[in-house]
Amino acid sequence: MLCHVCEAIFGEVLDSLELKFDHHSSHASLISSAANGCYICSNIVESVAAKGCRTDLHSLSPLTFWDVNRSDKNSWPVNINVFLKNCEIPNGLQYRPEQTMYAKGFCFRPVLSHDPLNGKEAMSRPTAFWDSTDSAETISQIIDWLERCTKHHVLCNPRPETAWMPSRLLEVTNPSGNLSVHLRDGSRLKCGPYLTLSHCWGSTSTQNLQLTTNSLKSFQDGIAVSSLRPTFRDMVNMAWRLGIHLMWVDCMCIIQDDDQDWKRESALMGKVYANSWLNVSATAAGDDCSGLFVSRNGSRVMDYFHTRYNKDGETTTWEVTTSEIWYHEVEGAAVNKRAWVLQERILSPRIVHMSKSMAFWECRTLQASEVFPDGDLPDGKSVNNYGQLKQLYHQSRSADVYDVRDNWTLLLFKYTMCGLTFETDRLIALSGIASEVYKRTRCGYMAGLWSSQLPVDLLWQAMTPLTTRSELYVAPSWSWASMKGHIWLSRHVAVCGLYTQILRCETSLANAADKYGQVTGGEIELRAPIGNLDWIGVQEINYYKVENLTMSVPDESGRIYKIREISSFPVMTDTLKFDGAEYAELHTAYIAVVLNKPEDYRFYRDIETYGYNLSGLILHRLPCMRYMRIGVAGLHYDTEQELEDVVSKMPKQDVTII
Repeated sequence: MLCHVCEAIFGEVLDSLELKFDHHSSHASLISSAANGCYICSNIVESVAAKGCRTDLHSLSPLTFWDVNRSDKNSWPVNINVFLKNCEIPNGLQYRPEQTMYAKGFCFRPVLSHDPLNGKEAMSRPTAFWDSTDSAETISQIIDWLERCTKHHVLCNPRPETAWMPSRLLEVTNPSGNLSVHLRDGSRLKCGPYLTLSHCWGSTSTQNLQLTTNSLKSFQDGIAVSSLRPTFRDMVNMAWRLGIHLMWVDCMCIIQDDDQDWKRESALMGKVYANSWLNVSATAAGDDCSGLFVSRNGSRVMDYFHTRYNKDGETTTWEVTTSEIWYHEVEGAAVNKRAWVLQERILSPRIVHMSKSMAFWECRTLQASEVFPDGDLPDGKSVNNYGQLKQLYHQSRSADVYDVRDNWTLLLFKYTMCGLTFETDRLIALSGIASEVYKRTRCGYMAGLWSSQLPVDLLWQAMTPLTTRSELYVAPSWSWASMKGHIWLSRHVAVCGLYTQILRCETSLANAADKYGQVTGGEIELRAPIGNLDWIGVQEINYYKVENLTMSVPDESGRIYKIREISSFPVMTDTLKFDGAEYAELHTAYIAVVLNKPEDYRFYRDIETYGYNLSGLILHRLPCMRYMRIGVAGLHYDTEQELEDVVSKMPKQDVTII
């Protein structure tokens, strides 16, 4: 239901081309409406409370207003963003006053269907939502998506190179009406559809049923479904109801206490998901005790109200939902913040997300939900979804190297924000995607970087001071994979001059069966202009900035002379970005110049700067006379000639970075 205030304002929206409308006249009125069940007001109150902001409870003026987004007053859907006025938002231990703050977005659509007899739009009955995602209606919707995708989506159904099955699968049987699962040898099974599961394990100490060397025989003999954890129990239930009786679950198909088995099977994990019929994601579950299915208030999934539809006075039923439904329920879910799951999402041809309020569908062609079963979600085309990446790593797409590289950088931006239980999995959890990229490009792959993009991609950056180098060895220092935290690799680099030459690049694999997985060592040999860097006055903000910098080189007699001195860095044009706070404290290092690129910055208050940027690696020399990367430098020059003059004074040297 909607309160009389929301219904009245929506009527004004339909009648007017105005874009802003005041909402409730007071905070008390908003709270009262929410308590009485208004769909819009209750969602606003919940969102404001979740953000922890404060409002003036005694204000006599409207605290919220609607901002309308549509092309004209007769078009739909109508998208409305609700903002909070004169509020204070949390800022550490204090509150910061704000003029306006975004509270919640809503999408309004008329409930219409086509009447084939007279060619007119006719009202359809609103969809009823049951109080659990375990309902026959939800399962029926999943079956409908699955049939549409497997029969009609060309992009989702490539012709397989060869028939393939995982090494082990769980078979669901139903003897005497009691479901059970048996571990089967994949090589002895007839090739057919199987399900996979994406889930959060939770605490490993509470995993009471895993495949181990001791439990292997009991898994083969059969396990009663009643003995499984809720998520696995629900997975078996769904498999049976979907009519697909084979499934793959990592902790029950990989022998957990056998390192050799884990190495062998983890190298195949990308292939397991890429060849699955359907991946089921426990999107609402924080661990395996939560299950796939959730109870819900069916009336809160979507709301309906009856009002005028067009300027001729015709009436219809309107549906209203929150706008950020995909972002909050799918992208914001804990399971989709796991690094392993990102690979599972991108490689799986189709996924059903069992979220906290409904089922969502994701394949290479369609994003949908129970509310929008045919797609066209309010935020379905958001940059937060993975549709572009899923299509990129599909073999029917163009194999343009630069197209792949562009999306690889987008992938790394997302991937390095995801969590890993074990740091040493950083390259392994991406190896399935890397393998697909290699099939498309045939480019060499070295510890997370592609040969076709070297040396430019050596200039990746740590996004924040919280991004640090891993304590355990994961990758050589020149690879982003050596870092723990968020990294950035520029998607588009306009190179004016390239100064570094790659002489040699080698890595040592931890598992010979996984060419794209964990490495135990690696080094890259460069020939580049080399200079000395000395700095003082390290200041920590979103990156490391220095107040004074000297760049120098030795002359023919061995004496050091300065070729660049900066006493005060301009905003963002001259920066040293270190791979950890400890490196900033060294105050001296070497720079290997990689490239020269044009600058075109527009700062706040319309301050502009143009010129050229000398980009290079900041290197620390080790006792073994080799180097490790400790950051990247970007130094501004007004003209390209000025930059070239500096580089020409720097001797070219061969350096090996490990």
